[in-house]
Amino acid sequence: MIERSKAMRTVVLTAILVALAACDRSPSSASAAPEASEPTAQTGTVPTALVGKWAADPAWCPNETGETRPIEITATRFEGYENSCAVVAVTEQAGAYVAELSCQAEGQTVTERTRWTLSGQVLTQSWPSDHPAGAVQFTRCPVVTTPSS
Repeated sequence: MIERSKAMRTVVLTAILVALAACDRSPSSASAAPEASEPTAQTGTVPTALVGKWAADPAWCPNETGETRPIEITATRFEGYENSCAVVAVTEQAGAYVAELSCQAEGQTVTERTRWTLSGQVLTQSWPSDHPAGAVQFTRCPVVTTPSS
């Protein structure tokens, strides 16, 4: 029960922090010049390895609504609780992927940068060091297939 409570608190905190970030009017660090060793970003294309549903608690994988539903990453979108983001660009850097997202949260649009690191079936999402949210770990949800008639 304590583990579930901690995981729920993590998801709720993440959703709140993403919503609060939408209120930030400061210039994005995304406008900084890229490092020379940085490869060219892929416009709006998420690597296949990251596509799928991911949950902070594997027990949440079947949930389709509410704050305990999994996040979903598609080739062009990032969908989470109370936010919906278009993937603007993805760049591979030092064994991780840095994504620039254009997000809708609480009626506002904000550009966010996030870092996704994949280790087996665990996806760690983090933000630049000046962002109030820490890192959040998600477990890949199994793909549910429906039998054909």
